[in-house]
Amino acid sequence: MKLVHFLITGIIWVGYLSISFAQGVSILITDPQNAPMPGAHVHLLQQSDTITKVGITNREGIVEFEDVVEDHYLLRVSYLGFKPFEKQLDVKSHNRHFTIQLNLEAIALDEVTVQGRRSFMSQQGDRIMVDPEPLAGFSTNTLEMLELVPGLFIDPQAGVFMGGATPAAIYINGREQRMNPQDIMALMRSLPPNSIQRIEIIRNPSARFDAASSGGIINIVLKRGINLGRFGSASVGMNQGIYGNRFGGISLNQGSERSSWYVHANYTQNAREDKVNQLRTFQGGSLLNQFTTAHVQDRQIFTGFGAGYQFNEKWSVSYDGRISGNEPRSTAQTQTLFTMPGNLNQASSSNFTSNTGKVINLQHDVGLMRQIDTTGSVWNTHLVYTWNRGKALQNYTIENLDIDLAHMAGLADNRNQRHLLQLQSDLSLHFHTGTLLEAGIKADFQDFYSKADHDFKEQGKWTQDSLKTHAYQYSENNLAAYMEVSHNLPLKILLKTGLRLENNYMHGQLETPLDTGYVSKQLNVFPYLFISRLLWMAAGYEFRGYLIARRSVTRPDYQHMTPHHRYVNPYFSETGNPALKPQFTQNYEANISFDDTPIFAIGRSFTRNVFTNVILQDGSNEEQTISTYDNVGERVETYFRLVGALPPVRKYFFVLGTQYNHNEYKGLYANAPLKFKRGSWQFFTFHSLRLSQNTRIIMSGFYMLNGQLNFFETGNFGQLNISINQSFLNNRLQISLSGRNILNTMQQNITFNQGPLNLAGDRYSDNRRIALTVRYQFGLRKQEEEQNLLRFDIGE
Repeated sequence: MKLVHFLITGIIWVGYLSISFAQGVSILITDPQNAPMPGAHVHLLQQSDTITKVGITNREGIVEFEDVVEDHYLLRVSYLGFKPFEKQLDVKSHNRHFTIQLNLEAIALDEVTVQGRRSFMSQQGDRIMVDPEPLAGFSTNTLEMLELVPGLFIDPQAGVFMGGATPAAIYINGREQRMNPQDIMALMRSLPPNSIQRIEIIRNPSARFDAASSGGIINIVLKRGINLGRFGSASVGMNQGIYGNRFGGISLNQGSERSSWYVHANYTQNAREDKVNQLRTFQGGSLLNQFTTAHVQDRQIFTGFGAGYQFNEKWSVSYDGRISGNEPRSTAQTQTLFTMPGNLNQASSSNFTSNTGKVINLQHDVGLMRQIDTTGSVWNTHLVYTWNRGKALQNYTIENLDIDLAHMAGLADNRNQRHLLQLQSDLSLHFHTGTLLEAGIKADFQDFYSKADHDFKEQGKWTQDSLKTHAYQYSENNLAAYMEVSHNLPLKILLKTGLRLENNYMHGQLETPLDTGYVSKQLNVFPYLFISRLLWMAAGYEFRGYLIARRSVTRPDYQHMTPHHRYVNPYFSETGNPALKPQFTQNYEANISFDDTPIFAIGRSFTRNVFTNVILQDGSNEEQTISTYDNVGERVETYFRLVGALPPVRKYFFVLGTQYNHNEYKGLYANAPLKFKRGSWQFFTFHSLRLSQNTRIIMSGFYMLNGQLNFFETGNFGQLNISINQSFLNNRLQISLSGRNILNTMQQNITFNQGPLNLAGDRYSDNRRIALTVRYQFGLRKQEEEQNLLRFDIGE
C-alpha cells in the first residue's frame, strides 16, 4: 500500500508541475504510421518580423524552439522521400505542442536505390522494438521468427519466455490472444513471416495494459495498408529436416490520402518428429522406462484483411479481420518397460496414439479514432470479437500391458467453443506544459464450453470411460480502468506513473460426470512507476537510465482449472485444478540504454501464491502419474541482462548478450515442504556481414546453461543459425538460404526431483533444418532511413 500511496502523491505532484514548467515550442514529426521521424528539417518563420528558426528533429522525432512568442508562424518541414509540408501555426500560451504527419512521395521502385538502414533492436520508452526483416530469411512462420529474437526462448508446451519464470502474454496488433499456449503456438505457425511489421517486447508493461502480464508482453504488429500507393509481395519457402515445412503467401496493400486497405493470405504445411525418453524411479525402487516417438503434422490457412478511412482531420475509422484454420494430426508410439527391484522384468507394453483435429479462429476488430488537437491528443476506441471452435479425435491402443490385460483400446471425441468480446477505449491528452495524461477503460466477456466423450475397449467390448467423459462450462468477465500521467521534470527526468483497477469474475461449472462448480471474484489495484533520465553523453550519443516498478497478476484460465482427465499414455494423464488461486507479482527493475539500444538491466520480482505445473503420483496407484496445477507458495526471482556490440562498422555488426536468472521457491509441494533454488544463464548473439550491396550473411544463436522450466531442470542446450541473403532486380527479388540448429545442439536433458517423484530423461524436436525462401516485391518501397552507431544495414 505504501507504493500505491506514493504513486497517488506522484500523480498529484506531476499535475502541479505541469502548470509550473511551460517553455518554448515543441513539434513532433511522424510518418503515416505515427512513428517518430528523426533527422527531419524544420523551419519556423515568424510572419510579423520574418525571423526564422531552424532545427532538426531528435531521435524521438521532436524539435524544440526556445523563446517563441505568441504570434502567427509559417511551418515548413522537409524529409528525403516525403512530400514537403507547409502549414500556418498559431502559437498561443495554451497551444505550444504540435504533431505533424508527413506523407510519402509516390516514387516507383526502379527510380531509387533503397539503402534501408534501420535499427534491429531499439529501446523506445518502456519497450524494445525489433525489426523482423533480418529474421525473415530464416523463417517459414512467425513462431520460427520469434525463436531467433535475442533474449527470447520458446517452449512448445509452455509458451514464450523472456528469460523469466512466467511466460509472456502474446498480443497481435495490441490485442491479447486469450488462448492456451498450444493454440497460440498454432496461430503463430500460421502467420507468414513477411506479414510482420515489427515485434514489440514489453518486459514491464504500464498501467495501460492488462495486469495479467507478469511475464511481460510480446506484441506482434502486422503490416497494414499505409499511404504508399499500391504495392505487395509474394513469397514461397520450405525447410527440411527429418520432415519439412512448406509455405506460400501473398500480400497486397493500397493507400491514398484518405483510405487504405490490405490483404494477407498464407498456406502452410508443417511436419516434425519429437522424441522423449524418460526414466521414473519410485520410492520402493521400481523403475519405469518410456521411449516415445511422435510424428506431428498440421495444415494451416491464414487470411488477414483490413481497411481504414479518414473522414476529415478529426475522425477516422478502421477494420481489421483475421480468419485462420488448422488441421493438426499426430501419431505417437510409446514403448514402456516396468522393472521391479533386482532387475526383475514385471511388465512391458506398446502404446500407439493417434490424434486428429480441426480448429477455426475468427476475429473482427473495429476501431474509431478522433484526433482531438494538433499536439497529438487522441481518443481511440476498439470493439473486438473473437470466436474459435475446435474438434479433436483421439484413438489409442495398448498391447501386452500385463498378463491379465493383453489388449485395450480407447477413443476420445473432444469439442470446444469460445466467444470473446472486448471493448477498449483510450484517451491521450497532451497539455501545453508537456504533460501527457492517458486514461481508459476495458471490458472483456469470455464464454468457453468443452465436451469430451471417452470410451475404452476391453476384451472386445466398448464401455464408456466415466472418469474422463466430461462437459464443462466456463465464463470470465474482466472490467478495468486506468490512468497514467507523464511529465518531463527538471534535470532531464521523465516521470510516468499510473494506477490500474481490475474487477475479475470467473465461474466454472462441471456438468458431467459430477455437477459441481466454483466462483471467483476479485477487485485489485495495480500501481506502475517509470522514471527515465539522461545520464551522460558520449561522442554525441545518449546514455539513458530507467527505473521501473509495477504490480501484476497471473490468473488461472480454463485450461488450468478444467477438472477432467486427458489421456496421454497408460502411465500419464493431465487434469486441471478448480481450486487454483491467482498469483501476484511485484517487480522492480533498473536498466540503461545507449543510443536507444538496451545494454544493461538488473531486477528482482516477488511472487506469492505461485501456481505452476506439478507432477504427482496417483494416491491409489504409484505407477500412474498426473500432471496438474497447484499453488506451491512464494518465489523470489533475481536477474540481470548485459548486451554489448563490436565493432560498429559499416558492413559488419556484432552483438553479444547474456541474461542470468536465479529463482528461489518456498512453500509446499505434494503436501511436503518445498525449498528449491536454481540459477540459469542464457547467452545470445547476432551477426550481420554485408559482402556487397546485394549480398548479406546473418548468423544468430543462443545457448542455455542450467536451463529451468518450472521445477524441471533442462540442462545445457542451444541453437546456432546461419543465413545468406541475395537480392536481385533492384531489390525486388530476394532469395535466402539458411540453416537452423546447424550444430544439432537442441537436445534437452531433463531431471525432476520433487515430492515422491524422481524423473530423468531427454527430449528432442526435429528442428535441425535447411531452408530456402523466395520473396518478390512489387509496387512502391520505403525511403532511405537513418543509421546510427549501433545500427546496421539490414536491407529491405
